[in-house]
Amino acid sequence: MYIYFFVFLLIIILYPIYQRKYKKMYLVLILGVITLLFCLRDFSVGTDTRNYIDIYNNNIAENINYIKKEFPSKSLLFSEPLFFLYCSFLQGLGIDGRGFIVVTSIFMIGSMLQFIKKYSDNYLISLFTFVTLGVMPMMLSALRQSIALAFVFYAYTFLFERKSIQYFSLVFLAAGFHVSAYIMIPAYFILPIFRKRKSSIVFWVSTIAGFFGVSFFSIIISKLELGKRFVGYLDSNVVRTNPLLIILYLAIGLVYIFLNWGYYGEGIKNSTINHYMFILYMVGVSIIIVSLQNTIISRFAVYYTLGMPILLGNVINKIGKARYRALITLMCICIEGMFFFYTTPSSVYGIANYAFGF
Repeated sequence: MYIYFFVFLLIIILYPIYQRKYKKMYLVLILGVITLLFCLRDFSVGTDTRNYIDIYNNNIAENINYIKKEFPSKSLLFSEPLFFLYCSFLQGLGIDGRGFIVVTSIFMIGSMLQFIKKYSDNYLISLFTFVTLGVMPMMLSALRQSIALAFVFYAYTFLFERKSIQYFSLVFLAAGFHVSAYIMIPAYFILPIFRKRKSSIVFWVSTIAGFFGVSFFSIIISKLELGKRFVGYLDSNVVRTNPLLIILYLAIGLVYIFLNWGYYGEGIKNSTINHYMFILYMVGVSIIIVSLQNTIISRFAVYYTLGMPILLGNVINKIGKARYRALITLMCICIEGMFFFYTTPSSVYGIANYAFGF
């Protein structure tokens, strides 16, 4: 766990670089260090890392047999062929298992870099939140879904710009690595419904829908071919979403609404992108509420909550008075840090005992 504490300190200690208008340098330095931790980790870091290394080390014929065995009745859309083609392509270049981790990590962190650079007004909070609230732990373990998330990072731009061909192309590309990415198809149609609604309405509709949708969501997803991949988890009593996560995510939504009313914020109301991210974020929160029944469902929510670190950083950055801004920044860092160190030892991602692979 000490290595993660080092990353947290680095984000804070190097912040003066950001304040001196060297924003790109700050962002590249922090994400460069995180990339090194991803690339140099032992294969025991992350619950699924070793499994993916074993799959990668198989030849293409073995991977095809794996697809037939794992998904005997599934169409190509649900067999996630792009991941196996990706592995075979890297193998053809003579890249070993360590190289596979390096190339994949660079792609994943690179997508995060461009996302933060494009949309964030507050790199400190955005980086700290990305590291502490789920995205980084997932990327250290769930490689296929993390590759899918990387494509969705790029897809967000086309979603906001309402460019349907580019958006759906990237979503289907992401689903070729992990079928859970299909959950982003409704996002294109959800935004127009709520884009002119007040933030408070979006918040309460999503929250209520989440609590009423627990049983309904489980029934529906178990009937879909996508859901059959996860039905074993849905029936499991082993993993449950930590209620503290839901409280934290709801609190972030309330902070946005409070600032959006204009008590301390300046200019937040005029940000269309912020509002779009808030709509998606609250859809994600409703899915997280549903995941009270089972943690695996929360892995669908992460696609919608990707913008939360951006949203949180931007609203804090819009606080007019410097002392209030500094106080809320400190509170966020403390709360997120404590949450990370409290939940990581029992996390399903298995990243608590970080070790270098050399």
